[in-house]
Order: sequence, then C-alpha cells, then structure tokens
Amino acid sequence: MNKKSNAVENRPAAKPTLWERDDIQFPRLLTEILATQDTLDVTALAQSMDLSVDEIGALFDRAETAWEAIKTGPAAFKSPDPVEVLAGGADGKPASVEEAGGLSEARQNHDASAPNSDQPEVSDEDIALATAAGFRVHLGTAVDGAGLNLRYWWTLCQPRWSGCETSPGSFDTKKHAWQDAVKTLRDDSELGEPLSTVLNTKSDEDGKLRNTSFAAAYRSLVRKWKSESLTTRAQWPSIAKAILYRIESNSPNEALRLLKAEQEKVSGSGVSSYYQRAIDDVQILADLQQAESQSARVAQVACATVDSTPDLSDVDADLLLRELRRRGLVVSAWGLEDAATPLENDDETEGLTKDQFARLEEKLLEKASVSLEDLLTTRGNEHFANIWDTQRSRMLEEVRRCTNSQSSQ
Repeated sequence: MNKKSNAVENRPAAKPTLWERDDIQFPRLLTEILATQDTLDVTALAQSMDLSVDEIGALFDRAETAWEAIKTGPAAFKSPDPVEVLAGGADGKPASVEEAGGLSEARQNHDASAPNSDQPEVSDEDIALATAAGFRVHLGTAVDGAGLNLRYWWTLCQPRWSGCETSPGSFDTKKHAWQDAVKTLRDDSELGEPLSTVLNTKSDEDGKLRNTSFAAAYRSLVRKWKSESLTTRAQWPSIAKAILYRIESNSPNEALRLLKAEQEKVSGSGVSSYYQRAIDDVQILADLQQAESQSARVAQVACATVDSTPDLSDVDADLLLRELRRRGLVVSAWGLEDAATPLENDDETEGLTKDQFARLEEKLLEKASVSLEDLLTTRGNEHFANIWDTQRSRMLEEVRRCTNSQSSQ
C-alpha cells in the first residue's frame, strides 16, 4: 500500500494543458504583452515562456480581451472582473502588486482624457497623413510612470526640430490618441504646410487634405493586414498584428527597416516568408511615397516666383526629364524647344553614336537640373534657348574629345 502510494507521489506531474499554463502565466503576460506589443518578438517570447507561437497568439488575444474589459467596465462583460483575475492565477498565487495596481489605476483613469464624443471619426487616410507628418502613437509601460501605464499617448517629431512634442494628456485607446493627433494636425497650419509637400497634397477651400495615390495605397495595405490579423484562417495572427502596428505607427521607410530587422530574428522559413510578404508590400508603399514626394517637389518649384532660387539637390534626373517632356520641351544640343515629340537627336548631333548621344543627354539633363528654377517658371522659351546655346558647343566638343581619346587607346 505504501509502495503504491509512493509510486503515485513520485509520478511526474502531467504537463499542463495550454489553458492551464495560460491561467498560471496570464497575470504576468497580460501586462508584458500589452506593454511590448510595439516591439514584440513573438518567437523569442514563445521560447522564453516554453510555448509555441500559436499559443502566444492565443495569449495575446486573451490579453486584448481582458484589456477591453478593463476599459469598458464589468457591466459590458459577464466574465469576472479582469482586475480580480489579475489578483490571482489558477494556482492560487496572487499577482504582483505592481501588475494589479497598475491595471487598477488604468481603469480608474478611464475616460480621464478621452476626446469629446462630438469629434469626427478618424479614417485610415487621416492616420496616413498624420503618420507622414511625424505623429506616432505609443502604449505606455510601467517604466513610463504610473500615470501612463497601459495608456496611449502621441509624439510628434520632425527633422527640423531638435526635440519631439508630446501630447498634453494620455488616452485609454489607440483610436482616441489618433483622434487627438489628427485634430492637432488639422488645427496647426504650420504642420499642414510641409505635409502637403511630403504627400503631394494641398488644402482645398474646406481645409481638407485631398486624396493621393499613396494615401489610397496605405488604406488598402492597412485593410489587408488588419484582415490578416483578425481572420481565423491566418497562420500567424499575432505576427500579423505586429506587422500591422509597424505599418500604422511608422513611415514606410522606417517600417521597412524594422520589419527587416525582425525578419532576421525569427526562426523558420515559414515565418520569414510571412515577413517577406509584408516587406514587399511596404516596399511598394515606400516607392510610391518617394515618387509622389518627387512630383510634389517639382510642382513646388514650378510654382516658385521668377526671382526665387529653390534648392534642387533632391530633384531626381529621370523625374525632371519626364516633367520637361510633359511640358512639351525637347532637350537637344540646340537647346530647349517647344515640341510634342519625345527626346530626340537632331542635325547637330546626327554624327554621334547612341552612346555618345546618351552622354550628351546626361550632361544636358544635369544642366537642366541646375537651371530648373528657370525652366519651370513663367519665363519664355527664348530665355531657355539662350542658356543652352552657350553650353551646347562645349558639351559636344567634350563628348567627341572623350570618344577620340578612347578610340586611340
């Protein structure tokens, strides 16, 4: 009898099921996952907790459900008060004072700084414009102070600034934080001015920002990854949520950098390929933003006054060539001429090979970049011709001299 009893006592404990482990680890994970979801390395977290990636995804979903319960109060949920759940796990051990206290305080602060209910809803386009203007929304953690623990706030950083601006208050949801950020953007004309250059947008008579191809592509991409994160058919919903956060909270180039860094950390070709899908999507978005930014730059120069000299260091040569063609100007050895034809050779350069003419075209295009303030303003074509007439002979001679030098070697 004793031997049998001892055998039972010495038998290894059965491995707890997912939900048993979930109940034991949930109090700590709720705070940890919510506080680090912006930089969450799902694979590393799964390994540290001895769970699979899918199990971490299930924990992540439960954490969000519990957090929603904390914000809305127990009346909207039949489940136990999440703060009470945090007070003790399935093993009967109480959660730490910091965990329960922080969430309790977050609940007490509910609606403390929520925007006015009359404030209009924010769309994906609004968030895209605010993100392009430099706004970012963050989730507070314990290290940010008790007042911000598990609450959202926004920051605004711009290249010309030495520091960043922070929202005057915190918010109980990411949506409320973005509402306040968008309102701040709309109320500040100085912020809207550089934004119109970045996204090729401008204010209309109603003060609204018009739509752009970039904004439309951004909305489509957000919808795609939001669907990935919500559908039950998605293989890695928690990873999709992390990818969606990167897209929503960063500029396309910064999101690319972060996604590539995270891709290097994951294990398994499947997860890596999943990240690559997101990287390819965001790369298209980044390319589109760059193209629209360049177009906006040319348009800005075209609207400049005759006596101004805009900075042309960031104007792409290929974009300039397309702009000159669109305006009916032919760049040739003779100068700039009104025409509806594409860039072409002429009598003066008929003796040049294609390679020689390409080099001449490059030099002419370089000169066009330097003189763009003259080419795209209201000055007449006679002025253009005078500029190029002084350059064409020297350029032709230089191209031919280089060609003869190569032939003699």
